[in-house]
Amino acid sequence: MSYIDLHIHSSYSNDGEFEPKVLVDQCLERKIKYFSIADHNCVKAIYEAKLYCKDKDIKIIPAVELDCIFNTVNLHVLGYGIDYQSSIFNEIEKNIILQEQTASQKRIKLIRELGIDFSDEIIADLSKNGIVTGEMIAEAAMQFDKEHINPLLEPYYEDGSRSDNHYVNFYWDYCAQGKPAYAEVKFIKLQEAIKVIEENGGIPVLAHPGNNIKENGALLEAIIGCGIKGI
Repeated sequence: MSYIDLHIHSSYSNDGEFEPKVLVDQCLERKIKYFSIADHNCVKAIYEAKLYCKDKDIKIIPAVELDCIFNTVNLHVLGYGIDYQSSIFNEIEKNIILQEQTASQKRIKLIRELGIDFSDEIIADLSKNGIVTGEMIAEAAMQFDKEHINPLLEPYYEDGSRSDNHYVNFYWDYCAQGKPAYAEVKFIKLQEAIKVIEENGGIPVLAHPGNNIKENGALLEAIIGCGIKGI
């Protein structure tokens, strides 16, 4: 059994589901001793979780997952041990929220043009702040396709080739950079993300390189050369 989980998302993150307190309880149930809530461009969950961890046999390591770009490639960089009370993280979050709200409408339009439909009411229930992610669209689309007749969704149903993590896989297949329903958001540069993390006491770590970099060794070396301290 693992005693550490350093990449968890809370309900403050658009790809998260549970409130910080619930995540702490889930970690305790699984005998986790050290954990990080690393929400996308948001640090709001850390204070709540840290307060709830008081007098419990578990330690939270403050973290964030910053969306950024390097040579036209979108990346996610984790910052561990950050000063989560720094105002810079709230500034980054506000900027991205405004962009994501606009991108969401384009994403919805593109998905429908591909032949995948869903209920606007379900989307409205899933979206917290006007941001609609690929994962939310996947959930709404799979609910809409009650008879499982849309061949585009077949890989995401039980026993399908992409069913192991269906909503997330749908995002990577349709909404990630280079995919047919990609809607651009202008993120900060990798170098700036690393600088923000390090200036606020953190360690920059590259998240899931297999999704963004795949087998491009030269690109990985260039990214590491910018100051990435872990993968």
